[in-house]
Amino acid sequence: MKGGTASASSSAASLEAEIAYLEGILQKLLAEAGAQGAAVSVGPSTFTRNLALWDVGTDVTALQQFLVTADIGPAAQKLKVHGVTRVFGLLTLHALQEYQRSVGVPATGYFGPLTRAAILRAH
Repeated sequence: MKGGTASASSSAASLEAEIAYLEGILQKLLAEAGAQGAAVSVGPSTFTRNLALWDVGTDVTALQQFLVTADIGPAAQKLKVHGVTRVFGLLTLHALQEYQRSVGVPATGYFGPLTRAAILRAH
């Protein structure tokens, strides 16, 4: 039995590593497409970590693209005019708070499980 458990754990670890690798490639492609001004469809699986003010990464870029595409109000418009970046700055914070209010999530500006769940419901 021990051998079966070890191989199952190894297989699961291998799959998790492959998923992480593929998510990394996806993030890179999303960032490249966004930098070229291409319209990019962003799904909830793009977001794998919580995000807050001053975080940096391609997932921040994906969040910004989502907020611009959702186009909820004036904060999203300001973010669109500024353009997406890899930095979760004040424009992202305000656009996220605007989105959170629109979907009934506490408008904290923190991108965590509640907001991800709201995005899942929207898709």
